[in-house]
Amino acid sequence: MLKALKQLVAGLVCATMGIVILLNPGVQGDFAGGAIALFGLLVTLSAFARLVRGGAPVGNSRGGPLGGSGSMDMGFSHRKVIMPRDSRPEPPFKL
Repeated sequence: MLKALKQLVAGLVCATMGIVILLNPGVQGDFAGGAIALFGLLVTLSAFARLVRGGAPVGNSRGGPLGGSGSMDMGFSHRKVIMPRDSRPEPPFKL
């Protein structure tokens, strides 16, 4: 919760700084001010989403590689591994 609040404050400060740069006449960095303001907005929205969902990490419901069942199953257990020699045609004679 504290991390999300810190992120929210940092995003608001960043967005405010970008808007101040945009509103300052004669500044040679209007694009930079817009970029800073957009970045601050994205950080603020990310913090708000983190606050709403309670700080849970984004991902699937099974958890990470060590989460959930505690195994290292990444979902690739039933896949065939294709080796480079599998795509070569068989030679008509023995070498």
